[in-house]
Amino acid sequence: MKLRSSRPAPTSSTNASATSAITSVRLMSMRPRPRLANLERIAPQPDRLQGQRVSGIVLVSDGQATTTGDSAGRLNAALAYVRQRGIPVFAVGVGDDEPPKNVMVLRLQAPAEARQGATVEMTAYLSHRNCEGKNVQVRLLRRALKSETWDDAEASEEVTLSQKGEVQEVKLQTRAEALGEYVYKAVAQALQDEFTEEDNFATAKVKVSEEKVKILLVSGDAGWEFQYLRNLLLRSPDRYAVSVWQQNADSKFNQQASSGMKLTQLPRTAAELYKYEVVILYDPAYTEGGFDKQFVDMLEGFVDKHHGGLCYIASNKYSDSNLVTSAEEFPFVGLANVLPVVLGHRTIHIAERIGREPTAYPVVPTPVGLDHPALRFGSDAGETLSIWRSLPGAYWSHPVIRMKPLASSLAVSTDPLNRLADDPSQPAPLIAVQYYGKGRSLFIGFDETWRWRYLTDGYYYRLFWHNVMDFLAAGRLQSKRIIITTGADRFAVGENLRIHVEAYGRNYEPLEEETFEVEMINAATKAVQKIVLQRDPKKKLAGHYEATLPLKTQGSFELTAKREDPSYKDEVAGKTITVALPEEEFRHPEADLAMLETIAPEGRFLRIHESGGLAGLVPSGKMSVFHDVPHELWDVPLAIVVIVLLLAAEWILRKKYNMV
Repeated sequence: MKLRSSRPAPTSSTNASATSAITSVRLMSMRPRPRLANLERIAPQPDRLQGQRVSGIVLVSDGQATTTGDSAGRLNAALAYVRQRGIPVFAVGVGDDEPPKNVMVLRLQAPAEARQGATVEMTAYLSHRNCEGKNVQVRLLRRALKSETWDDAEASEEVTLSQKGEVQEVKLQTRAEALGEYVYKAVAQALQDEFTEEDNFATAKVKVSEEKVKILLVSGDAGWEFQYLRNLLLRSPDRYAVSVWQQNADSKFNQQASSGMKLTQLPRTAAELYKYEVVILYDPAYTEGGFDKQFVDMLEGFVDKHHGGLCYIASNKYSDSNLVTSAEEFPFVGLANVLPVVLGHRTIHIAERIGREPTAYPVVPTPVGLDHPALRFGSDAGETLSIWRSLPGAYWSHPVIRMKPLASSLAVSTDPLNRLADDPSQPAPLIAVQYYGKGRSLFIGFDETWRWRYLTDGYYYRLFWHNVMDFLAAGRLQSKRIIITTGADRFAVGENLRIHVEAYGRNYEPLEEETFEVEMINAATKAVQKIVLQRDPKKKLAGHYEATLPLKTQGSFELTAKREDPSYKDEVAGKTITVALPEEEFRHPEADLAMLETIAPEGRFLRIHESGGLAGLVPSGKMSVFHDVPHELWDVPLAIVVIVLLLAAEWILRKKYNMV
């Protein structure tokens, strides 16, 4: 909407003045209803009314501001300007002020890459307006990148929309079957009388690859759990590339590994450790120059900073000395930090344990565990629970004092005496998980999964460990030496794009340069815009860079870096964003009549069906509107006339009296 003040018709009647004021409003908007955006232009252009005579300003609008940035501040400045000059503002409200019903899928979060055969977990972020308590079915669809046909990804969840309309997370899990690049789409079922279905979906691109999971398996001895797990991994060369380090074996002859993965010692540098995606520790023992503080500190960084996956299997030999001593007395505080549980001392000596009547208690998944990809055995929760109850139970597990605040218990002991030390009302966790920094860790408090091999020819034993490896390795698929993030996938023209880069060198050390360059490539035109990022000014962290860029062009754009540097091949986690025209008017199609009452108080606000009474509200008469700007003494017409007359008088006098 555009406002223009004009001179009223030459009449003194009240109705004529009111008519003039009304005709001084000219609607220029092509939007469905006039909005507040153009009223703001009064503030930055005060000379529009300079010297004009008006009776008032009539605003016809639905009360919604559609501009980006500080629209409220600019609107208040415009209103302050006209009120300071005594110009009355009248508002006529159009549109329905009842918010429409609408369900929105804000975005779909998915891994950029998944391994063939692995379970892929995605998260759809759902919001709504005016649909509290409604049930919505969210489905996952899939198509090949170069195809136009969508297939059912066989993943769906029914969600009850929250009362407050906050963002809800919907977990969707599917299987990555075929190699290639795919687009996944989360679709929310449309409700009756929904305002629009155009925002009921969001998409994400996933690459399915056959790259092998690189695993480091470290064991204190040659226990049954270690032997069977080692054999399973080594006999799956199509899925895993494995390095094995048995601490009590001969370092030259008895260490097994996949082709090209054999070790002569445990990794001593970050570059050596970070080539793995998963580290499995089976009750390791402290060894100087091997499993020591240096290794454990690198391991914490591997999980925390570089998306690594850690599995710790507790047993009854070394876990006490590794993890149950105070932080001041032992070198493994980093390992204790990463694990999802706090371990307690063994209360039963191994000799006493052997002498007792053995009882195997079933391992039972928790409600969280039934839905977790690492524990999923069946097609639904009921089938999964039934299978777990049929597996051989655990005779012993390591005591647990408490769970970490952000950890989740996936499976618990059914032994009535095996409880949390800090909360005896809760069963002790046998399997627990925690996201630690950028990575993830899994704790298994017993070492008897090898006994599952005798059920269904070892199918569920193999499935469990394949699930665990896929879950722990999924984080490392995101681990690159350059990671570009923007905080969102979709933006509007006029918004600011905030780019953040985390950059590492060849040995995973943070880059020290003060600037970093990112390229923004237009998918349609292939035009390249180079953006220079500065070292993060707030955190002062090495390897962290930021820049803010105003978005002026709509389209799809790829953010990447180091395209010409061969040492960074396949080491850049880029970002694809979509820039569209602003959609604020479609997000809030309802009228904001309360805003119009604020703009035009004291009875000067009318609804559209009351607009016939507007002529009686606009005051009669005319008033000149002048901009209160100080002028120099000489900058007025009278001063110029006086100066000219004085100069003329002086010239006449000089002529008359012959003055030189």
